[in-house]
Amino acid sequence: LLGAPLGSDVQLECTVEASPMPVSYWLKGGRVLPNSFASASNGNYEQPSLSRPEMLLDGPKYGITEDRHGFRTNMRLVVRSFSPADVGTYHCVSTNSLGRADGTMRLYGKLFCCSIHIFKVLDGVINFSFGLSTSSINCIVVLLCLHTTFPFLATHR
Repeated sequence: LLGAPLGSDVQLECTVEASPMPVSYWLKGGRVLPNSFASASNGNYEQPSLSRPEMLLDGPKYGITEDRHGFRTNMRLVVRSFSPADVGTYHCVSTNSLGRADGTMRLYGKLFCCSIHIFKVLDGVINFSFGLSTSSINCIVVLLCLHTTFPFLATHR
């Protein structure tokens, strides 16, 4: 289980020892499908639908490298600009003629709540203060707090 701030680059690593030399790759699975939360009659939400694992390729979103030293292979996956869509389960997989092995990592986002306290409104100008706290969430919305350099994720109940 690995947590990372939203917007950061996240590096996952796996080490494999195998002979004959394996073919290694990364999979991402267990992602929530869009629009899969249906409201139940009692106001609760149903279990979301999950997608099949997808093979990850080196490119703008993912950086994939391997370092081989004899029978040992160090696999690295960099998830660039980590976002809520990147939350999920990642698998490093190695296979050769004698079998298959895999490792699993779960990546989650570190979410922050931004609470704004309005204390004065003069001539259309709003003066406020804000605070940050970690929070369990029901629903995520992006709230841009003025006088900061980055957006915070806030709870909306």
